[in-house]
Amino acid sequence: MHLKGLKHLIACYSNGLEQIKKIYRQDVLGIEHRNTRGRRALGVIRIKLKDYNEQKKARHKAEKRITHPSTNPIESEQTESSNNSNEVQPSSADFSIEPQPKRKKTTHRTTEDEMAILSTLKVYKDKLPTDAIASVREQLSEIWTVNKVRGWWNYHKDK
Repeated sequence: MHLKGLKHLIACYSNGLEQIKKIYRQDVLGIEHRNTRGRRALGVIRIKLKDYNEQKKARHKAEKRITHPSTNPIESEQTESSNNSNEVQPSSADFSIEPQPKRKKTTHRTTEDEMAILSTLKVYKDKLPTDAIASVREQLSEIWTVNKVRGWWNYHKDK
């Protein structure tokens, strides 16, 4: 419950506070027998968390559309013509810059050819020399960094 909902609930019942206490004793404390009559009075709106979150997302999207300038060339020409009047143009600092959403990391699946190249490193039991890593990296694509090769070797070495 929030303040607005509570005020609405109190206003819709003729004896608001008494009704709230009665519901509290019945549902929450379980002291009295549950009586559901009179609970569907006008003005009491049930809302689920899912519905609340969807409304919140919709409001956020609407606000986002308003704050971002349009990228449509026709609309941008119209705004340029209106900006050419004697009005003061807003600086770029006036527009709110929102952070870019984080990009998902793409996972790389090791191919059979890469497995064949990397399996030559299995000969080393205790420590992986840097020259072996360098020679293997020359044969592999640029996705394979030194740390990634070491990680593969640590995971696949015979224990």
